[in-house]
Amino acid sequence: GLSLGSTVVKQTLIASVLTFLSISGSSAILAVAPSQAESAPRFFCGKSAGVLATMVVPNNKQKPPVPIIRWTSAYFNGAGFSPAVRCGMVSQKFQQAYNNNSNFVFTTSIFNGEPIVCAAERSGGACSMMLYTIKRGIQDPIITMLRLEKVRAGSSGALNESSTGASE
Repeated sequence: GLSLGSTVVKQTLIASVLTFLSISGSSAILAVAPSQAESAPRFFCGKSAGVLATMVVPNNKQKPPVPIIRWTSAYFNGAGFSPAVRCGMVSQKFQQAYNNNSNFVFTTSIFNGEPIVCAAERSGGACSMMLYTIKRGIQDPIITMLRLEKVRAGSSGALNESSTGASE
């Protein structure tokens, strides 16, 4: 794979434009401004209002990190995925998806019989990388994906992954 330091990736990033926006219905784009190519957004597990959260550092370093998903659910604890573990893993996956394709879009799929939110190369494209598992029978994958897009577009606050589902 390509590392973030490779010429191809840098050229791709330089060709991109800074934006968090929704396009054509249910797809969303995340890209980087040319002048900010060396300081691309980075995703990490931090705290938002005292709760562990997958966060992103905006290109404009003057702005504080933005929470994407707040992890409060103990639903997956029995499988060894506490909120802290999920926050760390999902934050790394968001960064990896971004590194692989800064224009990734959200989509949904099924993995091992469980509903997942994943990254795709383009709107309507197949899942190219699993981001995280959602609660079967409790969360609607499409609604979760659309809420993530609203967060990405800046038109909604962080998604709350609680034991009863995902809410804005």
